[in-house]
Amino acid sequence: MSVIGELLTDLGLAAAPGQATPRPPAALPGAWLGIDRGYLPGAPAHPDLDWMRLLPAHSNLRFCGAYLEGDSTSYPPGWNAAGVPVNPATGSPFTASSINTRRGWMQNVSVLRAQGWGTVFVYFGYSVGGAEPISKTNATPGQYAALGTLDAQHAKLIMHAVSPQLDGAVVYVDNEDVNPAPAVGDPIMGYYQAFLSELQRPGPGTGVPAMRAGAYAYWRAAPAFIATQPGLVWWQDSEKPQQLCPAPGGLGTDPVHLDPSLPGRGAAAARAAVGRPYARAVANQFFEYPPVMPDAGSPAATQLVTAAAPQGTYADWDYSASFVRDPAYPAAEPRLAVAGGNPAGPVVAEGFYTPATPGYTPGDAGTGNPPQMTVDVLTTTASAPADRTPVPLPAGLYLEPEAPLRWASAPVADAGTAAANYVASLVTPPPAATGATGNADFAVFDDTTYTWTATGMAVAPRRLRTLALAASAPDELELYYAGYDPSDAGQFLLCGMQRAGGTWTAPAPLGGDLGVHPFADRAAVVRAGVSVDTFTISWTAGGPGVLTQVSWPLGSSWPPTAAAAALEAGPSVFLPGTRLAAVSPDPSTVVVVGVGTDQQLRYVTIPAAGAAEATLTVLGTGSGTDFVLPQTALATTVAGQAIMVAAFSDTGPVRLYQLDTLASPWTVTTTLLAGPPQLPPAAPPGASDLTAPASQWHPNPWGDLAFGQQDGIQYLYAAGLNPAYASPVTGTAGERTALLRYALADGPWLVYQR
Repeated sequence: MSVIGELLTDLGLAAAPGQATPRPPAALPGAWLGIDRGYLPGAPAHPDLDWMRLLPAHSNLRFCGAYLEGDSTSYPPGWNAAGVPVNPATGSPFTASSINTRRGWMQNVSVLRAQGWGTVFVYFGYSVGGAEPISKTNATPGQYAALGTLDAQHAKLIMHAVSPQLDGAVVYVDNEDVNPAPAVGDPIMGYYQAFLSELQRPGPGTGVPAMRAGAYAYWRAAPAFIATQPGLVWWQDSEKPQQLCPAPGGLGTDPVHLDPSLPGRGAAAARAAVGRPYARAVANQFFEYPPVMPDAGSPAATQLVTAAAPQGTYADWDYSASFVRDPAYPAAEPRLAVAGGNPAGPVVAEGFYTPATPGYTPGDAGTGNPPQMTVDVLTTTASAPADRTPVPLPAGLYLEPEAPLRWASAPVADAGTAAANYVASLVTPPPAATGATGNADFAVFDDTTYTWTATGMAVAPRRLRTLALAASAPDELELYYAGYDPSDAGQFLLCGMQRAGGTWTAPAPLGGDLGVHPFADRAAVVRAGVSVDTFTISWTAGGPGVLTQVSWPLGSSWPPTAAAAALEAGPSVFLPGTRLAAVSPDPSTVVVVGVGTDQQLRYVTIPAAGAAEATLTVLGTGSGTDFVLPQTALATTVAGQAIMVAAFSDTGPVRLYQLDTLASPWTVTTTLLAGPPQLPPAAPPGASDLTAPASQWHPNPWGDLAFGQQDGIQYLYAAGLNPAYASPVTGTAGERTALLRYALADGPWLVYQR
């Protein structure tokens, strides 16, 4: 069965083999709640940023929609050339919505993001029906592709005008078609295919970065979009009723507090559960709410009174539930890294979003702390998890929310000796430092001192963050990232820096100024006693490149002088934005894993001879049925003579792959891992228990995965979500995310309580 055939089956649009009746998939609960409306509250006359600043502090709402709108200053070159289709209502190729700058969202989105709001960037283009039918234009079906290309360039120029460093954000093109929904081959799909393809290329001109492809569409339309763009991020639009949002006990019925674990209320409750997106969708817009929010005269309304809103309320909202806090850069919490260099047990770092402190104002260094990621370190003993330790940064430094956590363990001479373990992440500067030479720094946690230390280097990493860390010697670290090309801010280079003797080198481009794809990930691995190898997807003047290796021989001078080596002949079989993972089972071999364009895992084996003898193989059964989520995290480890790989399947559960390296050729077995039981726990866990059975939890398919070993047992760690969770420590609801652990031998799933 093809990936599209499987998706049609999963969505209940086609019968599975042997089934008489199609069936929809089981939906997962969303962990985060958000809102959108046509106009920013108070806009256009008085955009009420103060109300938006107060709202997260008095609700469990954490992200908001932002409609892309731009006037003629953001029109792309050639928009008025002869023969270009025109919408008579706007005198341009663009929809009325996309040029309506009175909405107020994009002019203020930088402040909203600094306040801690995640963002859904929506471009309201053309549909067959809806408010902006393509029939409004004078375009023929043969011109739909040209129209889509211009609209995508318009979207990129709007984003670039707002913030040059929104590169790589997901832009969701809006589709309003329900009956009939667009299908593969329909003329309108020529418009969307061109839009989504152009969106993912830099330009027009220099300095304008690419954006990732997203679509806001009803579930019936999803197969057509995913068929044209297998890496697309889908925002699911339910056929939503107008209904009152439910709330957990003790919070009343005020629509600023929502409980995504409860069914909807009202006449349409039977057909609308609150916030249950399919795993293939990052989120679900699940209902409309025309009345004011909060309820007039409610306690929440009194807390949201501003000069522009003396009643503390605004009306006409849509509500959504998501697997992530920030759908512009979707990554679920907790971010996690598991360092396995300690034979007594792994060192586990978990990172959670922490809102701004009361009174914080973006751009003012003296009014509290900005939104940030706080990291706890979990240590273990030979028998059980022992402790959770918060590890703060030095004063004035803050980890960026949802920044990646990457680990490395220093090599040791004796396998029974504890190694130094390191975790790296990204530090955003204090507000007063805005405009410095670089716009960020990296910090490294050392488990021998339990401290974070910033590199002190002003760096400018790509906003779509990526990071790889390697430890080549007991006091030697190599850090790799994507940096801006100084000659064109819309292009990116592979960059790196090294710490030796406690001192970091200045960042430097690597691999002969290797250009990297705007969405490419990094992976790094130490080939014991031989080299440190890093991998990425390259970018050439002609467009997307291939999986590429840059190698640094141990003991040689830094930075590496070797040119980059392509590991594929091209075109690449990998999705350009795939997550990458690398592992070295022995000094003569490195294996790199990524997601293919067919949504199956692929791996490259690189022997001691190097890239010239690399081989590319499908990781799985090869039957075309073991598809993975295109955005899945990847985890790899060596277990005896086997290489273990973990990824999220496209239907949600974790799939485990075991490569037998003793077989010739290597053989693979796959297992779809059953999730935690969805029955209530037999007994409530104690408030002092660090771990508890993970009843009613779900591994978050948009979250990290990692392996760790203790007492000879391999464990899998995953980000977990449970919207019904009430912390036994605080007794409050709303802490809906936590770290999960599974023993590969026989289970069970455990949750690390917060």
